[in-house]
Amino acid sequence: MTLRDSLFSAAKTVAKQPVDVSKWIAGSDVFVKVLTGTELDRYTDSVRQAQESKHYAKANATLVALSLCDGDGNPLATIDDVPAICDWNAKLLDKIFNAAFELNRIGVEESEQTEKN
Repeated sequence: MTLRDSLFSAAKTVAKQPVDVSKWIAGSDVFVKVLTGTELDRYTDSVRQAQESKHYAKANATLVALSLCDGDGNPLATIDDVPAICDWNAKLLDKIFNAAFELNRIGVEESEQTEKN
């Protein structure tokens, strides 16, 4: 276990944020959670593969699969669900992806570094 993984596992509760998907799935409460270090590495690998294959929906679906959870922080999807998630309504996928991207502050370090320069 890496230091980053151990720090994430030391957290007492899962940091999560609700995502309103009632437009697509009535009566469902879904959340996105902060990724562990291992999950973040998996997502980063999927982005690298997407850049090579030009198939970005798979990278987006990977972030959704890794971050989607219920109100108790229990996962609602696994990495095995990525192909099925790729087939979801594009606006639904984007809504959940954007919430997970923002919650996990993905890309913030790069943009902050760019602003400093």
